[in-house]
Amino acid sequence: DIINQELNATVDLIGSQPDARWIMWGMGNHEYEVLRRHSINFPALVAQRTGIPLGSYAGFISMTLNLKSRKKHGGGGRNFVILYHHGAWGGEVMEGLPGAKRYVADIFGFNIFVFGHDHFAHLHVRPCTVITSKGLEEVFNRYIVNTGGWELQAKTGDECSFAERRGYSIKPIICPLITAWVERPTDHNHAPDIKYKVEF
Repeated sequence: DIINQELNATVDLIGSQPDARWIMWGMGNHEYEVLRRHSINFPALVAQRTGIPLGSYAGFISMTLNLKSRKKHGGGGRNFVILYHHGAWGGEVMEGLPGAKRYVADIFGFNIFVFGHDHFAHLHVRPCTVITSKGLEEVFNRYIVNTGGWELQAKTGDECSFAERRGYSIKPIICPLITAWVERPTDHNHAPDIKYKVEF
C-alpha cells in the first residue's frame, strides 16, 4: 500500500532527527489531493503517529520569547509571529514572489512570512509603513521567506514528479534557519525588543 509506505517513511525520517523540535505538520497541495481523491488525511496520520500538532494549509504560529530577568527589564515576554502558507505561486522566473507579496499585502501582525510549494529558496525584505493606534507612523521590514524544497531524481522507466516531467532541474533540500531573540534595552525605561534574522 503506497500510503502506508509513505507514512512509514515519513515517520522514520522524523524519528531520525531526535534533536529537532517540530512545531506542527501542515497540509500541502499533494496531501490535499490525496484527501480529495482517496479520503485519507495524510498529515493527520503523521500527527497521530508522531505526536506533532496538526496544522493547516495556512495560518499563524505565535511564540513568546522572554528575557531571563523579566522583572528588571520591562516585565513580560515579546511575541514572535510567523505567518505561513504552503504556497500556491510558482514560476521558474518569478519564483512565487508576486503571489506571495499579494497574499500578505493586507495582513498585519506578523514578523516573518514563510511559504514553499515551488521548490525555490530565497529571502526578500520589504519595507512597510503603518499608522499605529497612537497615530504615529511606524516603518518596519517584512520578511518574505521561500523555504525551498526538494525533488527526486527521475530514472528511466520510473514515475517522477510533475516538475521533473517539465524538465526542471533537480534541487536539494534547502531549509532556512530563522533565529529570533529578545534584545535587552540599554534604557531601563523601555521594554525589551524582539530581533530576528534569516540564514540559508
